[in-house]
Amino acid sequence: MLEGDTDLLTTLARIDIADYRVTVDDLPNAVAARRSALAEMDGLLPVLASCATVLKHPATTTPERATELSESVDAMLAHLASIDADPLRDLLGARLRGPDTDTASFRGELTALDLCETEPALSRVFAELLAARTLDDTAERLTAYADAAESGRDVIADLHRATGADSGWVAATQDCELRAVHAAELAADRAGLQSHSMVHHRTVRLSELGFGAVASWLRLHAVAHPHALVLAHLYRGLATDVFTAHGELLRAFLGTELDDLRDRLAQADNLLQSTAAAQLAAKLYQGARPPVGVNRGRKSDYTEMGLLAHVKDLQRNRHSVRDVTRRAAQALLELKPCWMMSPLAVSQYLSRDTRFDLCIIDEASQMLPGAALGAVLRSKQVMIVGDNNQLPPSDLFSSTAASTDDDDEDFTEEAESVLEMAGRALPRSRRLRWHYRSRNSSLIAFSNRIIYDDQLVVFPSAWEDRDGMGVRLEHLADGLYEKSLNHVEAEAIVDAVARFARTDAHRSLGVVAMNVQQRNLINDLLHERAVADDALRSYQLRWEVEGDGIDSLFVKNLENVQGDERDVIFISTVYGPKEPGGPVHQHFGPVNGKAGRRRLNVLFTRAREQLVTFTSMLPGDISADEHGNPGRYMLRRWLEYCTNGGVHGEATGHEKPGARLAEHIGARLIERGYTVDYEVGTTGHRVDLAIRHPDWPHGYLCGIDCDGEEYYSSRSARDRDILRQQVLQGLGWKLYRAWSVNWYNDEEAELNRLLAWIRSVTDRGRG
Repeated sequence: MLEGDTDLLTTLARIDIADYRVTVDDLPNAVAARRSALAEMDGLLPVLASCATVLKHPATTTPERATELSESVDAMLAHLASIDADPLRDLLGARLRGPDTDTASFRGELTALDLCETEPALSRVFAELLAARTLDDTAERLTAYADAAESGRDVIADLHRATGADSGWVAATQDCELRAVHAAELAADRAGLQSHSMVHHRTVRLSELGFGAVASWLRLHAVAHPHALVLAHLYRGLATDVFTAHGELLRAFLGTELDDLRDRLAQADNLLQSTAAAQLAAKLYQGARPPVGVNRGRKSDYTEMGLLAHVKDLQRNRHSVRDVTRRAAQALLELKPCWMMSPLAVSQYLSRDTRFDLCIIDEASQMLPGAALGAVLRSKQVMIVGDNNQLPPSDLFSSTAASTDDDDEDFTEEAESVLEMAGRALPRSRRLRWHYRSRNSSLIAFSNRIIYDDQLVVFPSAWEDRDGMGVRLEHLADGLYEKSLNHVEAEAIVDAVARFARTDAHRSLGVVAMNVQQRNLINDLLHERAVADDALRSYQLRWEVEGDGIDSLFVKNLENVQGDERDVIFISTVYGPKEPGGPVHQHFGPVNGKAGRRRLNVLFTRAREQLVTFTSMLPGDISADEHGNPGRYMLRRWLEYCTNGGVHGEATGHEKPGARLAEHIGARLIERGYTVDYEVGTTGHRVDLAIRHPDWPHGYLCGIDCDGEEYYSSRSARDRDILRQQVLQGLGWKLYRAWSVNWYNDEEAELNRLLAWIRSVTDRGRG
């Protein structure tokens, strides 16, 4: 088919060769028209013959599609013409052969162009390669580069999947340079990759263990302590299980029911104790069967009740105590089954035949075995009570003879006590660990650390920061030690006692000196002052009457103060330089002895509220260390302790709570503006939360105890719900018990109830 023949094809569709009827009048015209059409068809036959060899399906190609075929051919010819005119023809050269071009030979270039479209960074690389190499080599290198980039992207994506990091942007970005920078950052942070991997695997494990919601939340949020969230979720689930299994029982103790039970327990305990005492007294009275004995004949033959009736009516008793107890021993025991006697009185007044069911020896550390023997032999059972860390038996225990000059520097070594002997001989012993005398923890913290290795259970006081509490040091720089006396210290203490009588008359007071001579000097000066000081004299008389004088003002030396306690204790250390600015001689009397630590332990634990040390020495004046004399070293450490205000270094309150419920309640209170301290105390028992208030400057306004591990680990309900409560209330605490079951059941109601209680305590404090 020649060029131009295609134009004739367009006339084919206009030739009407259909068979149709015409009239006679129209026949000439119709014949003429048909002849014209046949002539036209005759001219097209060669063209149609040539088209038959080109068309794929000539048998089904109709004349109507000739126009469409003509347009397609024209478009193709125009496209070929544009290729011939394109500048790319010069670049491709002989490889471009029109319709005969081998398109497979351009597959590399086309792939490179596709890569450049998807990877903009490759365009620059492509241009640089084209400038130096042939197109074929450029295509191969560019393909290798693209493969490497894709492989790098896959590696980064795999790394992100292994660490659980979000790799979406890595897959989406087309910038190889950004991916390269990211890969370098990952390579430089191996620790970060390991951390991410560990977190990812653990969150996956969390999901496998049923914590899918927690794991999903952790993936979206950064938290400081994710384990706390997991534990909270676990505890919540466990609590839910407990409520599901035991809900009916627990609902019986919601609201104030548990508080009511504690109150009823305390009432029942008080009733039990009073009833038991009354029952015992009634039993002894009703069961007493004192023997009548002899009540006739010679008076010297009277025995038992006969003798007692006779002695009772005498105007002047001619019978010795020992004689009466020997002849009427059984009647006396029936009438008075409990006797309190000193070891000497036992030997003096009781016959060898007198028998007791039980003998209790108190302050046994000060008793020689020989002194205790008389009471032990007269008893079926014996209970020996004491503290081996307190005063031992000594000559000064039974004698108050004073030495002259500096003779008190040499102290007799102590003998073994009955307590030490019993510790080896008796099979059973029990240590009492609760300490509740001190109303300020600093008063016992020193001995608890130095002597008892922090084994005592010390209850915190609500008045830790109150003025007039704790330990204090009064350093007297001009004090001199001469002939076992320190006049400056003695006068300073008498002045302090007189001042105390005016400002703190509601508190009891005791004075202790290191030796007998200083005690006597302070006593003499105090008597002289009382003659002219009405307030001091009135103070002395008041405390001699109040409580039958059990807390009266005393002045004692170190050796006979064991067993005494007062609200406030003044100590005179006595020792110091012998001349102004001179050295302090390292002779400290009984403190230097074998039991010096034990003596100081007694001295430093006599006060309930405050202990003031008057001394002419500073810690540096005492040459001692932990490898030297233990008593002297303890005295040095005590002066250091007082100089620091009674602080060992640990805080009474802690920033972190010990129980989860306490932490949660504390956070809710802090949100409402309260100042909260956690775990208040030193050793043993601590108050879970302690609340401060600006209107209450005396210490803690109140405390909150939770029913946590410490509560449930108590051995008895009496310990945890009665005794601890009583001890803490005696130390100034107003306590609120937070029950976990209530907080779990209705947190908001419990919070409002707690806030109302705190407000009521605040109002009472202001009043």
